[in-house]
Amino acid sequence: MAKIKAALQRIADRITGRKADLAKSRRRHKVWREHAEELEAKALRAKNHGHARRAAALERRADRAHVKAGYWKGRVRRDDEAVPKLEALEGKLEKELAAWIKEHGVTFEGHNKVRGGTYEQRAHAVQVKAMANFNAGTATVGPAYYSMEGGPRDYAHAIYRYPQGRIYDCSTYADGTCFVTGDPSPSGPEGFTAGGYTETELAHSHKVTGKVKCGDLVVYLRYSGDIVGHHVERVLNPEAKTSTGHGDSAINIGCNGSWDLFGDGLFVVVRPPRHKGD
Repeated sequence: MAKIKAALQRIADRITGRKADLAKSRRRHKVWREHAEELEAKALRAKNHGHARRAAALERRADRAHVKAGYWKGRVRRDDEAVPKLEALEGKLEKELAAWIKEHGVTFEGHNKVRGGTYEQRAHAVQVKAMANFNAGTATVGPAYYSMEGGPRDYAHAIYRYPQGRIYDCSTYADGTCFVTGDPSPSGPEGFTAGGYTETELAHSHKVTGKVKCGDLVVYLRYSGDIVGHHVERVLNPEAKTSTGHGDSAINIGCNGSWDLFGDGLFVVVRPPRHKGD
């Protein structure tokens, strides 16, 4: 009995440590994100007052702060994933994909086109496939990466062999997984051509007040009433409250049991446009 109690205590200690890591990552992400936004505001004021050199210096500091905020966003997602051991769940989902496709009539036409079934069934299949491709090393051409800067987004390769050097961030994933399934852009009629962001996703999707469904978006806000946001996840399993997203180089599960990924209560669930009848 003493050995069992000791083993249970070691497990409890590890879980407690992971939760502490998650809390730290959340704090540091918020600090660096807010610092970057403050520097950007100062740079804009300096530019408006004709201080070009000071504005350029502040913009460089803002870029560095954004990089650090991005690092801690990735840590938040990894720490959150570690507590419930979601990697095992991802592996299980990959094995279930073939059975899901057969049962619901969803088909893959090549590697980046999903057709058949309902909106929710396509949304489920494309998210699982995106994670499977990442785990197989085929989600991108070359090393997996995350970038808010670069060439135009390539939504046509949103889940398989996404090219290097393009913008490839959380919104690219959220919008791109709709492009791949042939569904409307969460960022509005011009979303796939002009490129979408959390701001356009908030503007063109409507807030969910009832039951959350697979394929809905969880948009994370900077403050109450924010219309821009700073991160987005796509709902995978509404009952288990799991989502998938691209918050760092990985495409993986970002939530487990709660949509409140960053622990501050600042999020909203929205439903992207759908084809008539879906």
